[in-house]
Amino acid sequence: MWEVFTEGKTPFDGRSNVDVVDEITRGHRLYRPHKASSDVYQLMYQCWHERPQGRPSFSELLERIRLLAELAE
Repeated sequence: MWEVFTEGKTPFDGRSNVDVVDEITRGHRLYRPHKASSDVYQLMYQCWHERPQGRPSFSELLERIRLLAELAE
């Protein structure tokens, strides 16, 4: 989703894999793309939870994206 809302930018551009892992481990996450609403970014951010149990399930993602789309209409 982040790449879609940044129109194809590369996440963590210019950083090595080791640097990215270090940043993620320290709690750093990607910024909110200008074109993403706060609600969309909140959903993205939850998908980046450190532990899989803290991330939304696929069915929950589907439902929340559906609701966000309905609100955007």
